Amino acid sequence: MPVGISSPARNLFLLGSSGEALVTNFFKSIDKSSSFDEVYVPKKVRYRYSDDSYILAGYAQDGNSRRLSWVENRTYNPDNASSTEVWHHEIESLDFVSSSSDSSTSLYNLCIDGNGNLFAVGESNNTNWIAKYNSSGSLQWASTTYRGSADYKGVASDGECCYVTGEFARVSFSEAQSVVEKYDYDGTPLWGTVVKFDGEAVSLKDIGVTSDGNVIAVGDINFDYGYMVKLDSGTGQILWDKTFKSPIYRTGFSTEPQNVRPEKLFIDGKGQIYIIGKVLSQGSDYYSFLIKCDPEGNIIWQRTTEGSSNESIEFYDVNAETETEQVIVYGSFEPVSGRHAAMLSKYTKDGSLLWRRTIETDADPSGSGLTGTAFNLDADSSFYYMTFCDQLPNGLTGVPDRYTFGKVSTSGNGLGDFQYSDGMSHTIDYKIKNDLQHNIGVLQDNSVSLNVSNLISNPFSASTILFDDYATNISGKKRILGHTHGEEVANKWFYSSGAALRPVDFPHFEIAGANLPFNGTSGSGAVYETPSNLAPYWDFDGTGVGITIPHTDELAFTTPVMSFEAWVYMESGLGTGGEFSIINKRGDVGSGTNNYRPYNLSIHSDGYVRWILRSSNNVLIVCDTTAGGIQANQWYHIVATNSAFNAKVFINGVQANSVNSSTLSNLVNSFDTPTRIGWRYTNSGVHYTDGRLGELRLYDYVLSDEQIFQNYNANVGKYANTANIINSIAPKITTNVPYSFNQVGGTSLKLYVDFGNRYSYSFAENRLLTSFKNGTNWYKQQVTVEANAAIAPDGTKTATLVTENDVTGFHFISSAATLSGARTFSAYLKAGNQPRATMFITQSGNNGARFNLETGQVLAVFGAGNTAAIEDVGGGWYRCSVANDGVAAEPDDQLRISPMNGATNSETPGSPLRSIYVWGPQVEKKLLNPPTAGRYVETYDTSKNNRNTLNNLVLAGEQPLLQGSMHTKTINNIGTYLAFDGVDDHISFNTALTIGGNAGWAVELWIRVMDPQNDNTNGTWNYFFRDAVSGAPTYECGMYSNGSPAFALKDNDASNTNVQIDMTPGTWHYICFGVTGNITQKTFMYSSDENGTFSTQQSTGTVSGLTCVIQRLMSNQTGGQCLTAHVGEIRIFSNSIGSTLAERNFNATRSKYGI
Repeated sequence: MPVGISSPARNLFLLGSSGEALVTNFFKSIDKSSSFDEVYVPKKVRYRYSDDSYILAGYAQDGNSRRLSWVENRTYNPDNASSTEVWHHEIESLDFVSSSSDSSTSLYNLCIDGNGNLFAVGESNNTNWIAKYNSSGSLQWASTTYRGSADYKGVASDGECCYVTGEFARVSFSEAQSVVEKYDYDGTPLWGTVVKFDGEAVSLKDIGVTSDGNVIAVGDINFDYGYMVKLDSGTGQILWDKTFKSPIYRTGFSTEPQNVRPEKLFIDGKGQIYIIGKVLSQGSDYYSFLIKCDPEGNIIWQRTTEGSSNESIEFYDVNAETETEQVIVYGSFEPVSGRHAAMLSKYTKDGSLLWRRTIETDADPSGSGLTGTAFNLDADSSFYYMTFCDQLPNGLTGVPDRYTFGKVSTSGNGLGDFQYSDGMSHTIDYKIKNDLQHNIGVLQDNSVSLNVSNLISNPFSASTILFDDYATNISGKKRILGHTHGEEVANKWFYSSGAALRPVDFPHFEIAGANLPFNGTSGSGAVYETPSNLAPYWDFDGTGVGITIPHTDELAFTTPVMSFEAWVYMESGLGTGGEFSIINKRGDVGSGTNNYRPYNLSIHSDGYVRWILRSSNNVLIVCDTTAGGIQANQWYHIVATNSAFNAKVFINGVQANSVNSSTLSNLVNSFDTPTRIGWRYTNSGVHYTDGRLGELRLYDYVLSDEQIFQNYNANVGKYANTANIINSIAPKITTNVPYSFNQVGGTSLKLYVDFGNRYSYSFAENRLLTSFKNGTNWYKQQVTVEANAAIAPDGTKTATLVTENDVTGFHFISSAATLSGARTFSAYLKAGNQPRATMFITQSGNNGARFNLETGQVLAVFGAGNTAAIEDVGGGWYRCSVANDGVAAEPDDQLRISPMNGATNSETPGSPLRSIYVWGPQVEKKLLNPPTAGRYVETYDTSKNNRNTLNNLVLAGEQPLLQGSMHTKTINNIGTYLAFDGVDDHISFNTALTIGGNAGWAVELWIRVMDPQNDNTNGTWNYFFRDAVSGAPTYECGMYSNGSPAFALKDNDASNTNVQIDMTPGTWHYICFGVTGNITQKTFMYSSDENGTFSTQQSTGTVSGLTCVIQRLMSNQTGGQCLTAHVGEIRIFSNSIGSTLAERNFNATRSKYGI
């Protein structure tokens, strides 16, 4: 067989005796030294077969503690050994955008689904995030569950939904927990499962989708032994889990086994599982392992890399080919002497070593060689695709500032050695390695649990269920193995499955329902209310009644490390004594224990929160918030914490005060003093609370800032029940960061709104009332409903079963909507004992659709002006949508979900009676074809609508408000923009935005006008903004009259200051305009035309003033003379911007608008 033909650019190899198949190997180095000034490291590579291109992703870091992530698409041309960047995106924390403080955004993993969509995951300033890009590289969404102090390390997709895994620390590394979470096609978090081993760290590192549609994650426990868990993709329930342990003790340790640490996995098309990782054998010495398991996690074979004469191999990535079951492992090779190399090891189906090859480079000759930096692998049946860096990361010297990617044939290319040029004057050697062997491993697989029902050995009781959320099914409740309350038992193993958006798991103590734990007692004035339209709560009438919980050591908190959390609602009066007492531990009036009062959390008459702690030597710590922060007749989320250093109070997820508590060594012994909720003793009397308590959680550790925000965010939609408060799933990150953020600085950037960034603008809404009831409170026509009958898509047992009655007639449940006109009605549906369901969007007119809940098909659409769609979200659930244009159909606001088999005809009941499951009904004021439902928003008594709220992405200054009824639209599935109708749509500020001064000012925007000649009003301005100074305006900006296509800026008080651009119909334009500083004092405008050509202009005359005042955008200063246009994003600076910087910003954002 021919060995090959060597050339600087590539090698060609003939495979097989016929020589018909021609393959091309290459290695190409990419120089990033000019585009980023410091470290640039790839973390993942994926080859995309559909367009013969490469997706690469990683992180970059500069010398100012700024760390961002990047994703790029590249091609390789073998004819001239060149690589072209197709697109490039950066992901950065918004915290860095708003200030010069340290910022860290890391991308850890990515995957590509069958449609070419890319899912990237990582962490930004201790917040987990996931982002989806389409095949063209345009951001579709970014999402998060705001799980406190968390990251995402692994991601996998089944083509419809995606699954992520990562870890988060409770207090310290030794108590880290891990999570597996599911997101749907639109970025909505569905379920999350948390795994915890008390006192030890659980660290899940990677995740994959199995051939049966479920998911498997791997990692380790406390770095001591490996862990693998399989979960049901529909519910998040654990199907089985296993550990991997070594029977061999570490050298020099007679009782400590070698540590087993799985790091990566790959699942082939047959469901077989391949895992690589490390075994710590002695000191810091380790060797790598490869395990092949069957689909149920049983070891088939295992191999280790223990070499001879101190030569070693370390595995970094793994892949396998389904048909042949051959396995490729990418790693590093460290010889006894000489430079390190990359290594490919190929194994056969039975685990025999087929071949090994090393990859060596002469780059950086004084360095150590290829030591494992940026070692990433992808594979198909023909080639292996890989990356590496030939420089060790060093922030001081700014390396690596280049990376190499390439591909080699899966055949191994025979017995020859080959040389390649990397395109940067370096030579890469690709050599056969014959003198290293592999060993058969001895790791043992141990079953932690066989199935959910065997997770505990004793019946469920108060001692084994830590706390009850009254929604999750019994197998998913938070629980432990072999643990009874108050005992210290080894191997305390916790699982918790439920909605992904939820408070921190495993609190020490919780009040969340009518049945108080620990024998709590309450009087007739403390009533547990369960209203049909609101979340349940305890109601205290302030007349002499509260809740008393007998003393327990756990509630004494003698070690003053704690967190107390509550949702509270203060009535108009504070009750007897003028104080809202949340929780305290204090003795009776006149008793000897009255001064034994270790803690007290309360709200006082001036509207401030007081957090008091007292030590045994009478050290008193008082942490008060600012008066007036708490108002009557509103829900507030209050958290009080104490560490070894500080006592803090948080209100609605934000720190309100902090005081030094380092002198507080312990809390006073309260002996048998009870814990009291809703009332407390004073020196001379009693305080009784007049108000509501939604829930109370006590933790024996300090919640982090991120965990406190997680808890607030998880329940804010339930308690703070106003129309524009919706649980956030938008991470505080921005993509394609304009260069002005780091070159001009956050202090000059006064406003940044991006309608394609969910953190800036969320169009989530649900116009239905009390959707959390899932149809149980709807009108029932010849049907029976059963609440909490099945596991819902979010992992909670909250789905409703709807069954037809045994009578002939119409069978349905229905609810009146809250709006008419164009709208979309959606619900999650699952087949009961028959697969068909019918949804109607109007009461009459036969407007609706019928769905097949087994095949995932729209069977029929009824009526004119209606469209329908169905999306598979896993676990047998489908999200079904019907949209109505509000014109052809009668807008009578009636919504129906029916188990009927037909359209609208009266039917004879089936045998057995027909049924379906229902969860998450939603109505949105939007019309897309096909209809696309937005993320599900749970409602309590009030419809939810975020469409009028904007977040300023620089996290400073006024939060603008949207006025009017502008519609959200997308740009050919590229990005999101707002369509302003020119009637009353505009953006307003509570306080006018004043910009400018000696540094000038600037405005950047992306804007499109569909018909510049005719869209606007004749004879007058149609404003982007009008200077809001008193009297006549200095500056006017927008389009004047119809018949003119010009978008202009002018200074009314100075001649020759007009600058303008002619708008091309239906074309997106980048426009940056403003006033230069006090040296030249000119107006300027930089812009792009219909061809994407960037141009600059500056006025000949000087301006009359350097300051501008903006009260509204897209209208005049009072909300009139509105501009008809589409707007994608707006940035306003209190300084001028030069043309070079503007052009960089244009290039950084142009791909979002198809330019």
